[in-house]
Amino acid sequence: MKWGIRKLLSAMLCIVVVLTCLMQSVVPAYGYMADRTGEFSWVLSSGEVRDYPWNGKFVLVDKNENPMKEKDVFGVSCSVIHPSVIDEVYKETVTYSVYSNSVEFTVYGGIPIEAGSDLIYKTKGAEIASIPYEIEDLYNGQLVKYRKVGNPVGNNQTYEYNNYKITRKISEIGIYPDFIDVAYENGTIRLYKTGEPTQAGLQTYAYVKKLYNYSHEIKIEYAYNEAPIITEIKNPLRNKSYNDEQNSIINIQGKVSDKNIGDKLRIKYSIDKYGDSIEGEFLNEDIIEADGNSQTFTGSIDIKKIPDYDLLEQNTNHTLYIWAVDAKNKRSPLTNVNSITFNFDTKHPDSPTLVQDPKGITKDDVKVTITFPEDVVKREYKIGPDGAWEIYTNPIPVAVNTAVYGRGTDAAGNCSDESFIDIGNIDKVKPLQPIITANPENSEGEPIKVSIKPGTDNRSAVCEVVYAVTDDVTTPDDKEFVKYKGEFEIINEGKYIVWAKTVDEAGNLSDVAQKPASIKKPTPTPTPVPSPSTNSGNPVVPINPSQNVPTITPVSSPSTNGSLGTPAPATPVVTAPVSKVPAVAIEYDLSVFLTSDKRAFGENEIILFTISYKNKKDTGADDAVLKAQIPQYTTVEDAAGGVVSGSQIIWDLKTVKGNGDGKVVYKLKVGLLDKAEVNSSVTASISASGKNVYDLDDSSVYPILLYSNRFGDNQHKKYVVGYKDNTFLPESSITRAEVAAMITRVLNIPEGKPGDKVYADIPQQHWAYGYIYAATKSGLFEGYIDNTFKPDAYITRAELSTALARYLKLKNIAPSQFHFKDISKHWARNYIEEIYRLKLIAGYQDGTFLPDAKIKRVETVTIINRMLYRGPLNGAVVSFKDVKKDYWAYGHIAECSIDHYFTRNNDSLSSETLVNKEIK
Repeated sequence: MKWGIRKLLSAMLCIVVVLTCLMQSVVPAYGYMADRTGEFSWVLSSGEVRDYPWNGKFVLVDKNENPMKEKDVFGVSCSVIHPSVIDEVYKETVTYSVYSNSVEFTVYGGIPIEAGSDLIYKTKGAEIASIPYEIEDLYNGQLVKYRKVGNPVGNNQTYEYNNYKITRKISEIGIYPDFIDVAYENGTIRLYKTGEPTQAGLQTYAYVKKLYNYSHEIKIEYAYNEAPIITEIKNPLRNKSYNDEQNSIINIQGKVSDKNIGDKLRIKYSIDKYGDSIEGEFLNEDIIEADGNSQTFTGSIDIKKIPDYDLLEQNTNHTLYIWAVDAKNKRSPLTNVNSITFNFDTKHPDSPTLVQDPKGITKDDVKVTITFPEDVVKREYKIGPDGAWEIYTNPIPVAVNTAVYGRGTDAAGNCSDESFIDIGNIDKVKPLQPIITANPENSEGEPIKVSIKPGTDNRSAVCEVVYAVTDDVTTPDDKEFVKYKGEFEIINEGKYIVWAKTVDEAGNLSDVAQKPASIKKPTPTPTPVPSPSTNSGNPVVPINPSQNVPTITPVSSPSTNGSLGTPAPATPVVTAPVSKVPAVAIEYDLSVFLTSDKRAFGENEIILFTISYKNKKDTGADDAVLKAQIPQYTTVEDAAGGVVSGSQIIWDLKTVKGNGDGKVVYKLKVGLLDKAEVNSSVTASISASGKNVYDLDDSSVYPILLYSNRFGDNQHKKYVVGYKDNTFLPESSITRAEVAAMITRVLNIPEGKPGDKVYADIPQQHWAYGYIYAATKSGLFEGYIDNTFKPDAYITRAELSTALARYLKLKNIAPSQFHFKDISKHWARNYIEEIYRLKLIAGYQDGTFLPDAKIKRVETVTIINRMLYRGPLNGAVVSFKDVKKDYWAYGHIAECSIDHYFTRNNDSLSSETLVNKEIK
């Protein structure tokens, strides 16, 4: 349909002087004509006019002329076509805006600035004219081209040819423009050329007002807004597993396309929910400008940061939906490409099982076999607490006594607790040579008694001896040595060598020891013999260890000349039977643990120690002996039936029954000290006869502090500060970085730098950089499997127990019993029990320890105080506004946060009392 007329008619008047009015383009009074030129292209024409710009509105319609929805419209443009005036100053221009599904536009005619009739502008040709670079003129009668030289001077321009110069007026050779635009009243006005330039080169320009006949035509074009399409999801793979710890990041990589070139796309996602009512979350801040092809997008989703993370069901499958939205929020359709199933698994796999072969004492390498649960996809082991984790494929050969650790990681990245086995049965050290005694070493006819004492061994006193006896020129083979069962005699005449080696429990042989011995025959009394003997004696030969050698007495033989001859040499005879049956020692495995009622003791105070021992085998352990050191500055108050021998107490336990256990409670008394404080310790140990199959828990150390108040006041420096708002936040959790800083400061460990261990999440500018690497090098902390330290993660009770145990060099050995019902399968169970044994940490009233619970700031400083024999401090005032005087740990918070002098109290807590004097 068409409305109104097509053109605006107006008069045109050209004058040299300035006029006072200007007719503008006008708006149609009765509407406009609209012609479709394409499916989404229209041409609009103005109708009858008035003295106003042409304003209009056009509703965007589809090919059936139905109004389009806003989200279906893309790429609207509005432009003037077939301009009725081509003058740049006066030609039509259009402005437009798109609102929902309509275009609102305004078309303007040219509106130059109006000026008065006296506006005349004269300019020099040198300033405005275009001066040719070359001109033609005569030279010696020939027409040649002269070239411009330099800039014009006044109305003259110089030209040159072959060093011959001529001058021409700019008014003659210059080309002056038909109009110029000049600044006028904060705008620009166009002046037109009038007349010709003067002889002086001046050209006059004047303001000329023009009226034009406008016929407005605009073209509106747009396109159908196609929905974007997710064409590919390369990552994540389907059915991949994730957790909420080190594997909580879902990395996304895919491709998206949109036919509407220039459209602005963003990627969104949701989990388990999809639909028009689901807004979803933006994958990132990126905006993709569509180019008509498939374009790559990337991003990542941290499961822990998604909305409603707490409601996300664990250990089950979920669906990740990924879609694109364009500038009109038109979303891509759901297909099997952009819906990805994944598993959210936070359950840690069970710990692996480690078995060693052999279990008994051996001089060979031990093989450790690790069995992992079925859901483990990454199997790892390390040798030694500081060893590097390696992939486990086959049984591990272990050449030295150490701990072997195993851990498994499932497909979601959940890592099991570490399992370990302490290898303590490898002995590759040769024992010392045995000592051979021959009495006498040389005799005349008398038997020689030979005894052999085993050499000592680095591991145990249980050693055997093998020996051989040969003549003085023969060296025995290894197979000729037999087990020594006790003293024996050599009774044959001759020269001999007794060879012997010590054999330890593992089968290591010492270097061979040897002892020469000889028996000279006595001078015999001649006696006639019936007939001469034709036999001659054989040389001495070594004992054949495969036979039982009977006692042989030398027998006289008749000589060939009829006189009594010298007895022939014979195989040396020993009275002790020999046997090749190997020595078999009875195996035993005992453990011992030492503890006390507290850790610091003053002069004249009684120390009560308790030794707990246990037989870990089913068979009895004979000749069991328990020993305890008596440290300097102490005396025995009650030996509990033991025998005091020098600086130790010895208890003869005789036989400890299979799986049996027992306790010894004894007392020491602190004497007078020669200084204010003495760091001391007591070691208890246990042994038995036979073959010890595991010796790492055969001794137990209990560190103690002995102190005296006779040497004046002692001083402690604070190692904790509160927060800027004067709070301590005792019940708040504490991060791994904070604990690393706290411990290294109080222990005066120098700040460290990365060595072999480099953490990916500890940049050099991190506030705890030096503390963290110092704690790592000191063995207090280890990082995680992904080479991170997680400085801002809250530390657990188990992690702190382990850090302190490593600093105190406590053994990672199984306890005789578990004191907490929730740690028997925990990776830190042994260190937890050792820290508990030293009275540094306690559990809860319900019998639990809560190893994976976040430890509180107040618990941390209390444990560190106990380790350092500090506090609680009595008589001090804590300034923190959130620590009340009746708070259970008030004294421990005072101890760690105040510089102070103190005296110690002989009470059950080994507490301190503040001494009020100025801190130096």
